[in-house]
Amino acid sequence: MRTKTDFLDIIKKNNPRLKIDQIERAYDLASELHADQMRKSGEPYLSHLLEVGEIVARLGLDTDSVSAGILHDIVEDADISVEEIHRSFGAQVSTLVQGLTKIKGVKFKSYHEKQADYYRRLLLTMAEDVRVIIIKLADRLHNMRTLKYHDSVEKQRRIAQETMDIYAPLAHRFGLAEIKWELEDLSFKHLDRRSFDFIKSKLERKRPARERYVADMIKPLLQIMAENHIRGEVSGRPKHIYSIYKKMTRQGKSIEQLDDLYAFRIIIGANQSFVRQFFDDHAGQKMGSSDKKETHEKIEELRRKDRQREQEEISQLYSLLGVIHQRFPPIPGAFDDYVASPKSNGYQSLHTTVIGREGKKTEIQIRTYDMHRVAELGIAAHWRYKERSVSDKYLENLVPWVRELLTLDDDSDSSTEFLDLLKKALTTKRIILFTPRGEIVQMQENTTPIDFAFAIHTEVGLRCRGAKVNGRMVTLNYRLNKGDCVEIITYPKAKPTRGWLDIAKSSKAKSKIRKALREQEFQQNLALGRDKLTRELKTRHIDLPKDKKLSDLLADLKCASLDNLHEAIGSGKQSISPIIKRLAPQIEREEQAIEEIAEEFRRQSTVVIDGVDNVMMRIASCCQPVPGDDAVGFITRGRGISIHLRTCANISHISKHQKEDSNRLVNLTWGLKESRTFLSQIYVEGKNRRDMLANIIQTIFALNIHIRKNETVSKGKQFFGRFLLEVQGNDQLIKVIKKLGKLDGIHTVGRERMFKSK
Repeated sequence: MRTKTDFLDIIKKNNPRLKIDQIERAYDLASELHADQMRKSGEPYLSHLLEVGEIVARLGLDTDSVSAGILHDIVEDADISVEEIHRSFGAQVSTLVQGLTKIKGVKFKSYHEKQADYYRRLLLTMAEDVRVIIIKLADRLHNMRTLKYHDSVEKQRRIAQETMDIYAPLAHRFGLAEIKWELEDLSFKHLDRRSFDFIKSKLERKRPARERYVADMIKPLLQIMAENHIRGEVSGRPKHIYSIYKKMTRQGKSIEQLDDLYAFRIIIGANQSFVRQFFDDHAGQKMGSSDKKETHEKIEELRRKDRQREQEEISQLYSLLGVIHQRFPPIPGAFDDYVASPKSNGYQSLHTTVIGREGKKTEIQIRTYDMHRVAELGIAAHWRYKERSVSDKYLENLVPWVRELLTLDDDSDSSTEFLDLLKKALTTKRIILFTPRGEIVQMQENTTPIDFAFAIHTEVGLRCRGAKVNGRMVTLNYRLNKGDCVEIITYPKAKPTRGWLDIAKSSKAKSKIRKALREQEFQQNLALGRDKLTRELKTRHIDLPKDKKLSDLLADLKCASLDNLHEAIGSGKQSISPIIKRLAPQIEREEQAIEEIAEEFRRQSTVVIDGVDNVMMRIASCCQPVPGDDAVGFITRGRGISIHLRTCANISHISKHQKEDSNRLVNLTWGLKESRTFLSQIYVEGKNRRDMLANIIQTIFALNIHIRKNETVSKGKQFFGRFLLEVQGNDQLIKVIKKLGKLDGIHTVGRERMFKSK
């Protein structure tokens, strides 16, 4: 293990801008609290922490990041709190350390649940500060380098698989190419040692021939650059072991059959921007207020020079590509322009595959030094000068993507499903799309216009009605392709439908659609519940209380607001009966009395109607049953039994929608001893003839039936009439309906509800 002096010297060499006194304090604290801890390799635990700090410093991160890298395990493994870290090192270091710390003292049901909880918290911290993932990747990289010291082969494989599924894709997404390749190779080594060793041995055996080929290719490439007055460097290397393995399995070829195992890299232009050089030259210098304006103007001037040089270097990239294609024939369809269309992780470069020396397919990558820094360091390259207020859209674009990962929790029903969705989201390829204004939008493959709409803005997604792709109207389930220009057509009254969930692919879109559907359902239930409660209270002449009484009622019912109560009633989660009893205590006594009456009637199986229009029984005006009809009784509050037709709409409504009142229904049978008449209404439709009314009245009188009231209307050739009759029962009513139906010119005769009182 390195000494303290050696470690601090390496840190200074990697990044002269770092505050060594803070890093030294972090070293001393870690050394003290981890003093008795050892790694499985037999080394002091401190050695791991220093390796992590060194990797973070080499990536170019700031002082707080290096300090957090050294202290990342201190809360979990030593007797110190996050609050104490905050007091000693400040808010940023403590936040980073907390984001990297596993929760202690919490019992999880399974390993998957524990991992899912850790990733959720890691993503939450990443959404606020992306440095946390760089430190975590540095931690995982050193752990993978020493994984062989774990006693359990099963644990080695589990950690290796987790690294392959989660951490290597994260490194790729954040542009940390070297870390990604090393994590993949180390994971592959533990997951499939036989294939790893086989490919490695093949590469070792071919090393002399490979080195000769690399030298033979570099020489003419340097010559091309010199002839065209382009300064830069050329290097060549074999592709990484896991990359070769994937190519073998994807193409179904042996390693001998693969002909593009070599990758050459040409880096042109200046290796330091004017702005970065200025910051490095003034590292550690404090500026007074009088210097700030002058410094700001200087930086703006240097930025203009950087932009001008960048355009010149990009022109050289394309010129050099053309000259190389003249010397080495390009393979058709094997060219990618990541300069004009950067990858989602910010990577820029020109990729071409040519026929090189000895007729071998050879990949050549051409980029500027600035592009190379991003290709190697990814997000770390963007972060390095962020504390100096150098704006970078790359950082701004990453945060929404991290937050989108957090919405995966809404799509999962278990920790295992969340982990599966996270793995899928990290490994899904992303494509570049454009708005009509030329703005770049990065989306996952197989994305749809609905996903694109929500990526632009939530309101655009919610009001989406259609889409145009490259000027042509498409359906909302259309699969977008790389480079498409997408225009979303909105409509103010448009709303998401449940079918959108089957179309959308992104977690963000699905989460927003579900939220909107829940809100729509809430509003529907709210209106339904408000209407039901209002009608019920009005029927019972009860007023809804206000102020404290209403607050007490809502608290008793465990509802946060009156809207929540209405929604609960509308959705069926809350019965109205307890509310009525609370607002009018006498109702409960009435309910008890009704239940006693109902129970008595239920014991009789069927209640005999032996009298009506008294305190116990009365004919319902809504459907006007008469003796002989199939009737049912409804036990009212204080008005005895109301007799209805079994087919009455009000009875059907009670059965379907007022379950709490269904126990007040009793079966009835007619058993009247005295002879009397009942009101029942019929309606008649027929031809508009002069004698029609006279014929109807004559037919009714002939059956000895009295007409209490009648209304008739003539419209053109049609006659409409309603007659309120006094009949002794169902038999007499059926007879008059049949007789009227036989009259000449009558089309329809039937029963109808009672005349409304005027």
